[in-house]
Amino acid sequence: MPGSGEVLIVEDNTGDAKLLREGLKACAAVVPHVLCAVRGADAIEMLSRDDYRPDLLIVDLHLPDIDGHEVIRHARRPGAATARTPIIVLSGSDAYFDRSSAGEESVDAYLVKPREFADYMEAVRGICRGWLDPLLKA
Repeated sequence: MPGSGEVLIVEDNTGDAKLLREGLKACAAVVPHVLCAVRGADAIEMLSRDDYRPDLLIVDLHLPDIDGHEVIRHARRPGAATARTPIIVLSGSDAYFDRSSAGEESVDAYLVKPREFADYMEAVRGICRGWLDPLLKA
């Protein structure tokens, strides 16, 4: 059964969030409904609702309040509606700790934010082709 087209972006940088949101809408085969949480606490509150289950989570790790690792652990907690939802980390960090922790948290992909616009948009197109489009067509 196809997904609903819901994507939750957890990103404190409003410029990055806007670029990601608009990029997903432009390149996805089915236009997704994209919500953004700028704080980890906001994301956890959304993910705690029984009536909210996004098809895809895209999480930055370094947030101003609760870090992205905590958001991921909350999404993956046993019995959560999002326990099997694909999670992509899109972070400025290429640090070993962040990558290894994300692996332990069972994220589906870890992408380092490209610095150049063209490379960033290629990463967004990769998210569409590799994750979003297959989820919405399933």
